[in-house]
Amino acid sequence: MSGIEKLRDTWETLGRGDPLWAILSTPETRGNRWDAAAFFQTGEDEVTRLFDRLKGMDISIQRGRALDFGCGVGRVTQALAPYFDKVDGVDIAPSMIRLANQYNHHGDRCQYHENTSPDLERFDPNIFDFVYSRIVLMHVPPRLTKRYIAEFSRILRPGGVAVIHVPSALPPMRRAVYETAVLRRRAIDWIARVLSQRREDLLPAAGSSASERSAASTTYKHAMYFTRKAKVLDLLRRSDMNVICTEEWDTGAVHDVLYYSRKTGART
Repeated sequence: MSGIEKLRDTWETLGRGDPLWAILSTPETRGNRWDAAAFFQTGEDEVTRLFDRLKGMDISIQRGRALDFGCGVGRVTQALAPYFDKVDGVDIAPSMIRLANQYNHHGDRCQYHENTSPDLERFDPNIFDFVYSRIVLMHVPPRLTKRYIAEFSRILRPGGVAVIHVPSALPPMRRAVYETAVLRRRAIDWIARVLSQRREDLLPAAGSSASERSAASTTYKHAMYFTRKAKVLDLLRRSDMNVICTEEWDTGAVHDVLYYSRKTGART
């Protein structure tokens, strides 16, 4: 199974089992305990803070079309709708896209697309004014992140802005502990899938209860990837993106970085 197929398989299972928790994973909301209104309010709060920061940094953005990369069920996509004429959300999991369409209350202003390829070829070059991706690329293997960053530049209009979140590399000792835990988790997941295969084959997907789908999703975890800041800066520059600034913070042992960049060339 290729990297993109593994990614789709994981997020499709999470999307069918406990989608809101898979997107915003707080212990108290696991098991489909997110209140939908509260969940979508976090998207509105996030976008309000984002545009306050953009205004404070004097970063101007044309308000034509925006892309929410890794949209999930549309938490941020819908929050972006009041700021743009049109917002597109893309996600790798069909289950997430189905829910995004169900939750959508902005009509055609929000369009959702399933994207299971390592590129964004469904979109023409130079059509977006803004690309946003947060708590997404941290779950994407670095070799795919590299391609997506180049694609963000391709689909942005000259002068368009991208704001993307990529956690920085872990310290060596912490990374060793994390990688050991990942290997152990994968082994446990593989054993669990083998042991439960017969039972899962006997449970039609359409007839499975919410609790059964949620239980199945517990064997699928968020893979985490980290890319050094210098590497991401180099990728952006080589993709014709001028880095405006970065915003950085620490969450436990992880150093998070939010990159603000603008595509080179005059606005059209």
